[in-house]
This record gives sequence, structure tokens and C-alpha cells, in this order.
Amino acid sequence: MTTVGRSLRFATVALACLAIGTVTACQPTALNDWIRARGKPTLAEPELSRFVAFVTAIENEQARRDRFVGNIAPVDETRLGLSWRPGCPVAPADLRLLTLSYWGFDGTEKQGELVIHRDVAVKVVAAFRTMWNEKFPINRMETADRFARPSDFAPGGEYIEKPPQPDTINDTYGFFCRRSTGGKSFSQHAYGQALDINPVQNPYVKATKVIPSNGSTVRSTPELGKLSIGSVPVVALRRAGFVWGGSWRSPKDYMHFSTSGR
Repeated sequence: MTTVGRSLRFATVALACLAIGTVTACQPTALNDWIRARGKPTLAEPELSRFVAFVTAIENEQARRDRFVGNIAPVDETRLGLSWRPGCPVAPADLRLLTLSYWGFDGTEKQGELVIHRDVAVKVVAAFRTMWNEKFPINRMETADRFARPSDFAPGGEYIEKPPQPDTINDTYGFFCRRSTGGKSFSQHAYGQALDINPVQNPYVKATKVIPSNGSTVRSTPELGKLSIGSVPVVALRRAGFVWGGSWRSPKDYMHFSTSGR
């Protein structure tokens, strides 16, 4: 039998195995019994072992995908901590706390939290499910309140951007009631309508200004967790109604996604 013929038979038997019921039910003996009952030649070694390994890989990957967690829960002022304060443009009742699975930089399964506006919560969960399925690496995912200290705010309530902050520690986060970078109006993060992914690999760049200061500005070099026009997060979040800051003319905010495009 030619290589092409063996490959086609292998694929055909694999599909047949899946058609039996569940992948776990498709064990070597049961599979050969199923093939024999249909008057076809059974699988022999080493083809049988290769097939078992193939089916096991399918089973393991499906089990991994099924472990995705994407919970949506209400969040209150106490839980939001210093990431929210009176005068912010959105009330805690309009925000949701997401518990999400993500694939870590170290190649292991992790779970984090993200606060986002209730209007986009379901779509954001779907986008992160896609990232999980495709194993897009995320460094960490903790809500912004974990890194906000009283000393980070001026007497008038303005947030003072200084390390350590979500960007410098490479945190993926959503809601944070603060002004826009270099501006006086509220950031889209303050509305719960924006999120940032892997800020160190995907910094804000305007001329010689780079935020965070430890951000990587070499876009041509492949790097773990880096975003590009066709990367999984960009495609998935665009489908969810977000605009990627890496597509702006100037500045380039490679980490940033927002529903308003700002």
C-alpha cells in the first residue's frame, strides 16, 4: 500500500473510531472488532500503536478544551477596591467579574480574573475560550485592584502611573477607573469597555515614548504572547466587537482593545 493509501486508510479508520461513540470507547481491541465486523482488514503494528497514540491525542486535547472555565458574576464596590471610586463613569452594578482559564507563558493551565462591562461579558468569555482552545499564551490575569495603592492617586483622585502597575508587571486586565494615557478624559478601561493583553510584549508606543518602560518595541521578532493583525486574540476580540489599538496610525497601543476604538 502506498504512503497516500495508508494515510487515507488511517484517516478513514480514525473517523470511524470517532463514529463509534466516544473516543475513550475506541480501544485497540474494540476498534479491530468493529473493523473486522465490516469485512475490512484489521490494523496491525506499528499502525495500531500509531493510531492509538493519535486517538489519545484527540481525546486529551478535547478534555483540555472542556476544562475551560468562563464564569460571569456580579461585582461590588468592596471587591473592586481602589480600581473603582465614586465619580467613575460606570457603577459597580454595571460591571461583571469574569473567572477565566488561560494558557500560561510556562505552558501550563491557569485561571485568572477580569472585570468588564456587563454588556460585553458574554462575548469576552467567548473570545478567551478561543484563546484557550488555541493555547495563546498570557502572562498573568489579575484584576487591577490587586496593584492599586492609596499612594498611586493624587489628592484629586487622578491615577499616577508608576511601577509597579498592571502594565509593568505584564498583567492582562480590563476595568480600571483611570484617565486615558496622556489625556484628561476617562480611559475606556474606566467604562469597563476595554482590556489590555500582555502589556510588556505589546506596549503603547508614541514616537520615543514607550509604556510600560520595560515594553518590547521590536515588532518584527516573534515573541511569546505578542499580538499581530492575524493573531488569535485580535481576530477573536474583533469578532466580539472590539477594536485593536495596534491598528491605530498613531499612537500604537498594541496591548489595547476597546469597543469604541479609543
